[in-house]
Amino acid sequence: MSKIDAGIHEVQETATTANQTAGSAEAKASALSPSVEALQNDMTGVKASVNSLTADNAQTKKDV
Repeated sequence: MSKIDAGIHEVQETATTANQTAGSAEAKASALSPSVEALQNDMTGVKASVNSLTADNAQTKKDV
């Protein structure tokens, strides 16, 4: 019976460790989410700037 109990205990420890690791990964992902959203907003601004510069450049070429 002690080998069975030891096996059960080992499995429970492994499950606990896996659960803690998953919780840590989830917390890190949640912490990164606002940063990702901010970067996406920044990229939207960069795209708008590039589009504006492209339009300005096209107009400049027409004027020259």
